[in-house]
Amino acid sequence: MKCANELGLWDLLQTIILIASAIIGVKLIFFPRKRIRKLDFWPTLEPAHPQFGHCAKLNIQNYTGCSVIISSPYFRYKKIPPHEHAAQHAPSGDYQLKFPSPSGSALTEVEFLLRNKESTYALIFFADQTTEDEIREAIKERGLGRLECNVTWLRDKPHTEKLIQQI
Repeated sequence: MKCANELGLWDLLQTIILIASAIIGVKLIFFPRKRIRKLDFWPTLEPAHPQFGHCAKLNIQNYTGCSVIISSPYFRYKKIPPHEHAAQHAPSGDYQLKFPSPSGSALTEVEFLLRNKESTYALIFFADQTTEDEIREAIKERGLGRLECNVTWLRDKPHTEKLIQQI
């Protein structure tokens, strides 16, 4: 031990641990997950909504083997403008997505428990002047926008990850 201290090996080991910890921290903060295997997101064109007009249905399906909670879903529109009454978080320019209520009659929930082999959805509303062809083309090109949400894994030790997915 005295020899290692005299050669500076302890200082070198501490420096290596500090650098590795910093790299892991930066990755967790600034580089969220872009994909989670078997947690699938895909949009489909929906018939016109009576209140909001044209929309796309964002289907979410869980085949990960465990239950997850999807929370704080925000959407940033890319090519097609949002509906004027979409719920915008003004400072960021993101729009809140909502999941079906337990009764399934309205979109009111901002978090959703998705058990293994279950699915849910959220609706993405577009401006009134948007045509179905524009929506179809954006779906085909994965150009609707970017979904950002938190995914909490319900295991022995629950943990949360941030997910950013191009839709």
